[in-house]
Amino acid sequence: METNIDSEDDFKYPSIFEFPPFFTKQINEQTWKSQLASWDSLILAYCQHYKVWKLSVGSTKNNSLENDLVDGLSGTSLNGSNGSDDVNSKLFANPRINRALKQETIKLIFEYMVEKGHAEWEKSSSKQQIFVYFKRPDEWATDIRRWVDSTGQTGSVLTFYEIAHGDLVASQDFAGIDDTILRKAIDNLVSKNQAVIIKASDNQIMGVKIL
Repeated sequence: METNIDSEDDFKYPSIFEFPPFFTKQINEQTWKSQLASWDSLILAYCQHYKVWKLSVGSTKNNSLENDLVDGLSGTSLNGSNGSDDVNSKLFANPRINRALKQETIKLIFEYMVEKGHAEWEKSSSKQQIFVYFKRPDEWATDIRRWVDSTGQTGSVLTFYEIAHGDLVASQDFAGIDDTILRKAIDNLVSKNQAVIIKASDNQIMGVKIL
């Protein structure tokens, strides 16, 4: 069974999203492992559906909150903007059952995703934001290489902007890709001698040539 949270949201949430304990860290170790795996799958599916490249842990608005209620979801508005707070409010909260994940639980889920290779901390020192890998950088590299070959651009110099936002990529899964994830994908191609970074005389990056 799948459900929609509201009429404007076409993402199909799994039935467990309607289960209040899903939003509370479970004490039993095996149950917690299963819960982590379920959150991992949900986050990857949601981010792939909406092309969300980064997620934030957020900041706690009410540190004395005793239970995982929607009102305690830090820095979010259920009717907010399209920023990271709004993503958090739709992904980590369910107003229908008045539940939301606590900040510390979100961080534990992110740590699990990083361990599984499904995410990477933007800054490992602070651990506040992750790059979401519903496809890994090496998989994006393969997609980009395939797209370059199919559009007859092999050997041409392309800017990073063209690869992420050009007219020819509108139908591609990597359209709008985060700059950092794109660079990791290109670096993967470079490491396999399948691409060369083109720099100007002042060492500024001009683009990339896919070989």
